[in-house]
Amino acid sequence: MWGVLVAALVAVIWRVPSPHHYWAGGSVIALGILAYMIPSWSAWLAKHPLSDAKFFFFIFALIPVQTLFTYNWFVLPPYISRAFEGWIGKDFKTNAD
Repeated sequence: MWGVLVAALVAVIWRVPSPHHYWAGGSVIALGILAYMIPSWSAWLAKHPLSDAKFFFFIFALIPVQTLFTYNWFVLPPYISRAFEGWIGKDFKTNAD
Protein backbone atom coordinates (compact mmCIF):
# COMPACT_ATOMS: atom_id res chain seq x y z
CA MET A 1 0.00 0.00 0.00
CA TRP A 2 2.85 2.36 0.78
CA GLY A 3 4.38 1.76 -2.64
CA VAL A 4 1.13 2.74 -4.33
CA LEU A 5 0.94 5.85 -2.14
CA VAL A 6 4.47 6.89 -3.07
CA ALA A 7 3.81 6.23 -6.77
CA ALA A 8 0.62 8.32 -6.63
CA LEU A 9 2.46 11.12 -4.85
CA VAL A 10 5.25 11.16 -7.44
CA ALA A 11 2.71 11.12 -10.29
CA VAL A 12 0.78 14.03 -8.76
CA ILE A 13 3.90 16.10 -8.19
CA TRP A 14 5.14 15.34 -11.70
CA ARG A 15 1.88 16.03 -13.57
CA VAL A 16 0.10 18.80 -11.63
CA PRO A 17 1.26 22.39 -12.32
CA SER A 18 3.57 24.06 -9.83
CA PRO A 19 1.40 26.05 -7.43
CA HIS A 20 -1.27 23.35 -7.18
CA HIS A 21 0.89 20.27 -6.76
CA TYR A 22 1.47 21.08 -3.10
CA TRP A 23 -2.25 20.85 -2.34
CA ALA A 24 -2.72 17.77 -4.51
CA GLY A 25 0.32 16.03 -3.01
CA GLY A 26 -0.83 16.87 0.50
CA SER A 27 -4.25 15.44 -0.30
CA VAL A 28 -2.70 12.19 -1.52
CA ILE A 29 -0.61 11.92 1.65
CA ALA A 30 -3.61 12.74 3.86
CA LEU A 31 -5.78 10.11 2.15
CA GLY A 32 -3.03 7.53 2.52
CA ILE A 33 -2.58 8.24 6.22
CA LEU A 34 -6.35 8.24 6.73
CA ALA A 35 -6.65 4.88 4.95
CA TYR A 36 -3.91 3.49 7.19
CA MET A 37 -5.49 4.84 10.36
CA ILE A 38 -8.95 3.40 9.68
CA PRO A 39 -8.59 -0.39 9.96
CA SER A 40 -11.61 -1.22 7.82
CA TRP A 41 -10.14 0.71 4.88
CA SER A 42 -6.81 -1.06 5.27
CA ALA A 43 -8.55 -4.43 5.32
CA TRP A 44 -10.62 -3.50 2.27
CA LEU A 45 -7.53 -2.37 0.36
CA ALA A 46 -5.67 -5.54 1.33
CA LYS A 47 -8.53 -7.73 0.01
CA HIS A 48 -9.08 -5.69 -3.16
CA PRO A 49 -8.72 -7.79 -6.35
CA LEU A 50 -6.08 -5.47 -7.79
CA SER A 51 -3.89 -6.03 -4.74
CA ASP A 52 -3.04 -9.47 -6.14
CA ALA A 53 -0.05 -8.94 -8.46
CA LYS A 54 -0.91 -11.80 -10.82
CA PHE A 55 -4.49 -10.63 -11.31
CA PHE A 56 -3.32 -7.01 -11.71
CA PHE A 57 -0.85 -8.03 -14.43
CA PHE A 58 -3.44 -10.23 -16.15
CA ILE A 59 -6.04 -7.47 -16.32
CA PHE A 60 -3.69 -4.77 -17.51
CA ALA A 61 -1.97 -7.09 -19.99
CA LEU A 62 -5.36 -7.64 -21.64
CA ILE A 63 -6.01 -3.93 -22.25
CA PRO A 64 -3.76 -3.81 -25.38
CA VAL A 65 -5.44 -6.98 -26.68
CA GLN A 66 -8.85 -5.40 -26.22
CA THR A 67 -7.62 -2.29 -28.01
CA LEU A 68 -6.41 -4.36 -30.96
CA PHE A 69 -9.75 -6.11 -31.34
CA THR A 70 -11.62 -2.80 -31.20
CA TYR A 71 -9.27 -1.25 -33.77
CA ASN A 72 -9.83 -4.18 -36.13
CA TRP A 73 -13.58 -3.96 -35.62
CA PHE A 74 -13.49 -0.33 -36.81
CA VAL A 75 -10.89 -0.67 -39.58
CA LEU A 76 -11.56 -3.96 -41.33
CA PRO A 77 -15.11 -3.41 -42.67
CA PRO A 78 -14.27 -0.23 -44.65
CA TYR A 79 -11.05 -1.85 -45.88
CA ILE A 80 -12.81 -5.00 -47.08
CA SER A 81 -15.53 -3.05 -48.87
CA ARG A 82 -12.96 -0.85 -50.64
CA ALA A 83 -10.37 -3.53 -51.41
CA PHE A 84 -12.69 -6.21 -52.76
CA GLU A 85 -15.15 -5.01 -55.39
CA GLY A 86 -16.92 -8.32 -56.05
CA TRP A 87 -19.23 -10.41 -53.93
CA ILE A 88 -16.97 -10.13 -50.87
CA GLY A 89 -17.30 -6.35 -50.69
CA LYS A 90 -21.07 -6.49 -51.18
CA ASP A 91 -21.71 -9.26 -48.65
CA PHE A 92 -19.40 -7.83 -46.00
CA LYS A 93 -21.41 -5.41 -43.86
CA THR A 94 -19.72 -2.13 -42.94
CA ASN A 95 -20.32 0.09 -39.93
CA ALA A 96 -22.15 2.58 -42.15
CA ASP A 97 -24.75 0.02 -43.28
